[in-house]
Amino acid sequence: MTIAAGTTSATVTVMPIDDTQVEQNETVVLTISADAAYNVGSPASATVTIADDDQPPAEIPIVTVAAADSNASEQGPDSGTFTITRTGDTGSALAVNYALGGTAQNGTDYQQLGTSLTIPAGASSATVTVTPIDDSAVEGDETVILTLSANAAYAVGSPSSATVSIADNDQPPPQKPSVTVVATDMLASEPGADTGTFTFYRNDSSSAPLTVYYSVGGTAQSGVDYRRLPG
Repeated sequence: MTIAAGTTSATVTVMPIDDTQVEQNETVVLTISADAAYNVGSPASATVTIADDDQPPAEIPIVTVAAADSNASEQGPDSGTFTITRTGDTGSALAVNYALGGTAQNGTDYQQLGTSLTIPAGASSATVTVTPIDDSAVEGDETVILTLSANAAYAVGSPSSATVSIADNDQPPPQKPSVTVVATDMLASEPGADTGTFTFYRNDSSSAPLTVYYSVGGTAQSGVDYRRLPG
């Protein structure tokens, strides 16, 4: 910097560059360097402060999910519930994306659900309800797993997934009994008083009657060589 002849001062102008970085206020410190042409007096340095005009981005919410009611059932039906919760500012609505998995089929084993939920303004949470469809299929218990999906509007926290179980209310049909036949008296003779006997056996309880069908063969003719059999 040159101080012109006939003047006692000169200026160095600090021109800030307007960027978009959040930097907080910064300083420029100018210090006079020694030279044979002059003596360095006091103060020998001075400071200019550059005020930053950039604001930090709003903190994005963190979203988590939990099974508020993890047990659902076809009986009733009895619904299960997922609760999706956000942190931070609740001044505006927040749309949260999710995916559904598990052994239960969306729209078949429970009423059709979408893939997103909106937490309304003023609320920190919202629910997804799993309503089972009461069918007649014997399926055993099944699961619905909700997993949060990433989005620029929020961060996915932990836990990021939760499970609701659907209890099946259908019973398998009773097992059919097995039936066997044994010739409990294998010898009959033509004087009609000496009869032969077939006996049928079933392998289950006899609480209900069971009709058994059979056919007759062999070399003897029914109605000719022996009296017709019942059935």
